[in-house]
Amino acid sequence: MKQDYLGAIIPNIVEKCEKFKEDILDLVFSSKDEKGKKQIKTLASSEDYLFCYTPRYLSWYEPIKVVAEICDQFGISSLEFNRDNLMKFIHRLQQAVVTDREKFIHAVDVLIEIFDRASKELKQITSYLSEEERDRLNEAIHNLTEGCYYSSVAMSVCCIESRLVELMKRVTPNKKLEKETLGKLINTCLKGQKYKELIPEKYKPLSQLCDEYRIFSVHPKREKITKAVATFILNLTILFLTDKTLKGVDTE
Repeated sequence: MKQDYLGAIIPNIVEKCEKFKEDILDLVFSSKDEKGKKQIKTLASSEDYLFCYTPRYLSWYEPIKVVAEICDQFGISSLEFNRDNLMKFIHRLQQAVVTDREKFIHAVDVLIEIFDRASKELKQITSYLSEEERDRLNEAIHNLTEGCYYSSVAMSVCCIESRLVELMKRVTPNKKLEKETLGKLINTCLKGQKYKELIPEKYKPLSQLCDEYRIFSVHPKREKITKAVATFILNLTILFLTDKTLKGVDTE
């Protein structure tokens, strides 16, 4: 199922983790006695031993895992510093730790603590994106998680193209820009004197690289798009779009 990572999940990741914990504690680590009174179970029952592989568990776990995998690209120091710890407990939650109530609580609480430190910055960064950029970036993330690497690259690069058009239109309000290919936009942006200061120098090689892989992803070339390549392009796209100096929309 396609998820709204940028609009709903990332800005509310702490609440997502809390609801995940609440639901699993109620479903796996509680029961009712003969009188209907709720009782806490410290260990999951034998029929729940592999519960971490069921659709209900994964519907909570998978989106949180995806956020953990990409969030260090947002330039938030606390997430970069805690990445190893974050991924360690993400992986534990896909193992049999879910059969032990206290270990499950501890693992989710670690995620909540790490995400909570960055929650304000995560909400601010996702606000830099226009609705169109969020939709396309959500699709790029979804395609990557589904193994559709060619389409993930295509959607990632579409996001860069959209932002580049918006930035260039601020300098030259010309609707013809929307009809140009990404390659031509990049060429115009890099060589046109009036666009010289539009994007920082560090992003110019990035733009050209993304255009090359866009061509590979949508045309019948022999260049294979792997998961590593698609992840790399997605990370570069996130880096570009969430740079506050390159905001394409007014979010104030």
